[in-house]
Amino acid sequence: MSLPYVVCFLVLLVFACGSGCSRSAYRQKADHDAYDLVSLQEQRLDLPPEERGVDPGEESRLSDPEDPDDPPMPEDDPVSRAILRGNRGSDARPVEPPQRWKDFLPGDGKGTVVLNLHDAVEVAARNSRDFQGAREELYLSALDLSEQRYRFAPHLSLGTTASGTARGEEAGLPRKGAALGSAGGLAWMGAWGTELLARVVNTIIWDFDKPKLRTATSLIDFAIVQPLMRFGGRARVLEPLTQSERHLLANVRRMEQYQQGFYLDVVAGRDPAPGPARSVNAQSTAPALLAGSPSGIGGVPRASGYLGLLEEQQRIRNLESNVAGLRSSLAQLEAAFEAGRASSLLQVLQARSALQNAQSSLLTARAGYESRVDGFKTSIGLPPTLPLVVRDSFLTRFSIFDPATTELQTRINTIAGRLHDRENVSAESLRAALGELRGLRADFAGRFSAARRDLVIFSEALPARERQMESLRRRPEAQALESGRFDPKTLKAKAVESDQALATLQRSVDGTFGEIEAIEKELPALEFEAARSRASVAATALSGEMLELSLEHASAKIEAIALPPADLEQVRAIEIAKTNRLDWMNARAELVD
Repeated sequence: MSLPYVVCFLVLLVFACGSGCSRSAYRQKADHDAYDLVSLQEQRLDLPPEERGVDPGEESRLSDPEDPDDPPMPEDDPVSRAILRGNRGSDARPVEPPQRWKDFLPGDGKGTVVLNLHDAVEVAARNSRDFQGAREELYLSALDLSEQRYRFAPHLSLGTTASGTARGEEAGLPRKGAALGSAGGLAWMGAWGTELLARVVNTIIWDFDKPKLRTATSLIDFAIVQPLMRFGGRARVLEPLTQSERHLLANVRRMEQYQQGFYLDVVAGRDPAPGPARSVNAQSTAPALLAGSPSGIGGVPRASGYLGLLEEQQRIRNLESNVAGLRSSLAQLEAAFEAGRASSLLQVLQARSALQNAQSSLLTARAGYESRVDGFKTSIGLPPTLPLVVRDSFLTRFSIFDPATTELQTRINTIAGRLHDRENVSAESLRAALGELRGLRADFAGRFSAARRDLVIFSEALPARERQMESLRRRPEAQALESGRFDPKTLKAKAVESDQALATLQRSVDGTFGEIEAIEKELPALEFEAARSRASVAATALSGEMLELSLEHASAKIEAIALPPADLEQVRAIEIAKTNRLDWMNARAELVD
């Protein structure tokens, strides 16, 4: 073989090897192997396939828009950067944080993020550093198995060496020459520890003092090595591979259970189960409980997370309703005291003190809610400075006091307060207040319709509620209480009483609006103070009727709530858990390991 052909062959060999040994090729091959191994374990566990990818997309705050094969350096120390620039002749490129992730957040179009339950979990999965860390641990665990499998794959090696000599005269003869060597080898290890080694070496030597003198040699080397291991060769050789595969299977289970726990963490603030871990000593544990007692009885904390925010919203609504009711009661007591129908000023002062305490509790609850929202934003990977609104209808059916009723109650109390202030009421303001009160008739009709709808739902739920009450009455702990407390017959009577109460309240409200219309018609002929007093009494009566309507409505909503029956025996529950609990599967495998 002539020298030009040898050079061309070597150049082509270098290009062929270089194209398959680039950083990008290795990275893509590692990703492909890791994802395939994880998918294989998921098929073994009959888990639904999921989109895999350890690199966050552009919709995540954790995404990296830079080239993964040529990433920029982070910000360096100025003095150290001068040394680096002097040695490399170039400066490090700055790291640019991702900017587009905000475009993928659900919002109102004005810069405020609006999250329902589903969106909260989606945003947390994209932006949580803990969730990203669990995905990376699973990926690295798959790479560990890929490395163990690589030990049993055929390994091809290629190499080329070249050397030249140019020496002075020795023994009266000038010596100039060159040598070119190439070598290729194949190594493979079997499951029993058998090692197969094959190597081919070619060497070409030229003596330039004698152009026609050229020496070429070739060597083929072949060897088989079989270690003698008594009674355990295959088990010993495959032990690291077996352990890595079992560990990846356990990590896939841990990842699946971690996702369940992560969902509970976002939804209810429960600590998730440990995620995947590369350590073979990792222990599998079950996710935390979802529901707890509202008062924290039994050591189970109240719900936090997303449901905790919804619960806090409902608590604030209840406090707002309480404030509206106390303001209405105070207005009635003040009107009665002023008219001489109540002689005790102490009752008025006590009602005023209760109202102020309720207002203080409401302000404290609102401030605490804002703090919890900031903490929730941090837990799902969003910056605390980002405006966020939590809005979901998940707990609407458990909302006892209707926000629309509370708002209407507040409007009536505001008008009644203006009418009660005799020093600042004029004829024009009195006429305007009467018009505002008359305009509330349609709102009252809407509240009565809502109350009747919930009363119909209560009536339709009576059979299920009666069965539930009867089942509860047969329980031993219920029998120790009062005998009539869980009587199913009381439910139907309560439905009838609620219907009659709404009808009576409707007639009372119609009479109050009739009085307001009569005052408007007689206003030119009435003395101003008498007209103001009659309007104040009518507004106070309307406020009391609104309070009574809200209580009847709340009672109907409470009685309409029926929990689905759960009939699961303990033995059957344990069998289901042993079949489906991933931490139980891992615990058995860890004991064998």
